[in-house]
Amino acid sequence: MYSVCKFRDLAEMQNYLNGGLLGADVGSGVVGLVGTTLTFTSPSGSVTFVEGALPDHRLMFNDIKQQIEAAVNGVRVYQIGGHIALVHSSDPVSVPIALDSAPSDAKRLLGFPYDSAATGRIIGAPGSTSAPRLVWWNTTNDGSHAVMIWEG
Repeated sequence: MYSVCKFRDLAEMQNYLNGGLLGADVGSGVVGLVGTTLTFTSPSGSVTFVEGALPDHRLMFNDIKQQIEAAVNGVRVYQIGGHIALVHSSDPVSVPIALDSAPSDAKRLLGFPYDSAATGRIIGAPGSTSAPRLVWWNTTNDGSHAVMIWEG
């Protein structure tokens, strides 16, 4: 079985292929995150968000990034088109990112499923014999990128 996925840019595609997760747009900050907990199962760890520098209890991307990376060893946090992106920090990436399945307002506010696990998956190279593996990728007429994945 094959699947085809479409991405807005190369960074979004790279995050997907490396087992990362892409969440909500956090470019203008996130209100309500202070006091909530984001729990990872891969790599293992959690972060309970604390106030940042803004007086309105809004956490900006840099606050979120610093707090996650300080609390959970092995997570790299960055932005793709304003959206929060999480990926394992190993080089090369060999472990997908996974968030706990317990209900969490932090997951909801960051654009991940509120009451279920969120797990990336590493897509193998084209020559790999195990699924999932990349079959091909191409740029589409609208400037997006499409990949075909062999699912097994």
